[in-house]
Amino acid sequence: MTGAQHEMLRRTNGKVGDIRPHNVFLNSEGEAKISSVLSWPREHTNFSKAMDNEPTYLAPEDMERLEMGRLEDSANFHSEVFSIGLSVLGAGMLQDFLGLYNTRNYRFDNKEFDSWLEDWRSNTVYSEVFTALISNLCQLRPEKRLDEKQLWDWISKF
Repeated sequence: MTGAQHEMLRRTNGKVGDIRPHNVFLNSEGEAKISSVLSWPREHTNFSKAMDNEPTYLAPEDMERLEMGRLEDSANFHSEVFSIGLSVLGAGMLQDFLGLYNTRNYRFDNKEFDSWLEDWRSNTVYSEVFTALISNLCQLRPEKRLDEKQLWDWISKF
């Protein structure tokens, strides 16, 4: 990591940026790349984009911060885990979840999301392990989501 990349990560509280399907790129070998503050220095985090009413996948706890007028991006890894989970969930269900967000008053539709998540859990197309992993990443309460070590431990097996 370059000094400039390290400084950019520090400035964004360690956030990758704006994780959502729109910002995930796949090459012909199946490798995924995510546009981030490290790859595009003028890129903004999902939190700062939400403050500008730009559609993005923000964790419910971040939407609550914005609703209460807290404009500092104090999100942590659990916030990004939600964005990752929601992106994979959307890909698995062929669904765009931007409709769950009301960017005018910073609300996330928990009830509608719970319905989508229940549909995901009852879907028999994917393995139980994969379904459970994505369900965990999409938990509405951050303390119920995997942390970075747990996620890495799980992913590194594959």
